[in-house]
Amino acid sequence: MAQRTAHIVFASTLLLIPAAGSAGGFRHDDLGTRAAGLSSAFTAQASDPSAIFYNPGGVAFLEKPGLLVGTSIVRLQDATFQGLSPGDAAGTNGEQEGWTDYLVHAYWTKPLNPAVVIGVGLYQPFDLHTAWQNADTFAGRGLTTSAELTTYDLVPTLSLRLTNKLGLGIGGVYRSSELSHSRRLARFNPLTGETVDIANVGFKTDMEGAFGWQLGLLHKASKAFSWGLTYRSAIETTYNGAGQLTQIATGSSQFDDLVRATTPFGLDLPVATSLELPETASFGLAFHFGKALTLELDADWTAWSSIQEVPLDFVSEPQFSQAVTLQLDDTLTYRAGVLLNLPSGSELRFGYAFSETSQLPTTLSPFFADADTNSASLGWGKDWLGIALRWSQSDDVATRTSVDDINGVYGRTVWAVTLAVEM
Repeated sequence: MAQRTAHIVFASTLLLIPAAGSAGGFRHDDLGTRAAGLSSAFTAQASDPSAIFYNPGGVAFLEKPGLLVGTSIVRLQDATFQGLSPGDAAGTNGEQEGWTDYLVHAYWTKPLNPAVVIGVGLYQPFDLHTAWQNADTFAGRGLTTSAELTTYDLVPTLSLRLTNKLGLGIGGVYRSSELSHSRRLARFNPLTGETVDIANVGFKTDMEGAFGWQLGLLHKASKAFSWGLTYRSAIETTYNGAGQLTQIATGSSQFDDLVRATTPFGLDLPVATSLELPETASFGLAFHFGKALTLELDADWTAWSSIQEVPLDFVSEPQFSQAVTLQLDDTLTYRAGVLLNLPSGSELRFGYAFSETSQLPTTLSPFFADADTNSASLGWGKDWLGIALRWSQSDDVATRTSVDDINGVYGRTVWAVTLAVEM
């Protein structure tokens, strides 16, 4: 159609996973609504502006200017902890506070000539959010009471149609991100013979930038078959920021006065950390049975092993520094998607995905607890309207060998709704 047509796409997603995303770890993959009904099995199709993320090689085949803007509204329904022996957590319970994250994605593409298409994308590929209720009694409060990682990727992209069937896309990635964390600090009170909480330790970095790159290849081998490959580099970010200690009254004025005299409460203390978010790769095969049916099979790899710990350093007051042990492993996510074109002009989309956990039981913690996840999706679209539903469930995960001596069973339920407008 020569005239620009607006398409409003609504995708509603149910997630029962240990992070906002669906690819293990804390990746966020709801970055384009067309792919949502296919459980993100989209690497070998990449047929709208969200190809900047899913496979920049597909951008080469977009023949008209395109704009896609959307958001994923991620709402934590519940997240629980049930303590197990051995350790102080035995017999205790914990629950996270409800939170809502609004994760944006936006893409613009423009053909310069039949062989060259440029574009730019903005999206949030990683998201971590943890916030535990009742911090005064939560068994894991000495490690984490809250944590949040926010990322934004700005990705200018150049895509070349090398032949009528082969597209190659290259993008530079500028990632802006910030990390915040809080925990409780305890000390022994010699007046009562008890160990008590004396402070909340807050840690917050500035929004810092770092660079990476991505590459995508899409080969439309025939009308019946296409394949695609996407690679995204690891990006290591060095952070600086400020931490602050807030005193907690213990009920003993004499002890509180002593603590106040020897602790730098209320000051902005310099903090530093670094984090290498992982490289990723996706490979997809799409089988086209005429115009009526497309089947796609994808495999995603995420090199989570780049994250072994998260150092939280107080530069001038190292006695308050902390290192969160994660020791993550690389993961694979397997995806399958089916797209049906109906005679009425509408589409039906179905998908399934299985994501491996990135974490061993020994490092499950209040900071982060991952698990194997199964997902199923269903979508429908016609002209300006589309809808996609995804249901994901992760296994309950338990540890009795925690390196932090916080043993227990972790579970989480998250709802997400993805909205986008495409023109």
